[in-house]
Amino acid sequence: MNEWRAFPAMDPDLPSELLPAAWPRAEARELFITCYDLLGPLAVGRVRQIIARYSPDLADRAAYHSSQLTLAAAAD
Repeated sequence: MNEWRAFPAMDPDLPSELLPAAWPRAEARELFITCYDLLGPLAVGRVRQIIARYSPDLADRAAYHSSQLTLAAAAD
């Protein structure tokens, strides 16, 4: 995970045609998007658990944004 986290700083941000053939930019992007979308429901579920200890009425208002930029609520 630490290696992948360092990738944005290593990426020279050149156009694709100027990068080496095996440059993993697309794979890294897909991996980050997949992780982001998979962790959203888990994270909002945990946030709801924490909020519910203090304010049960507010817990259901916790939501997250998917990589599609849509607002989503975690399933209970």
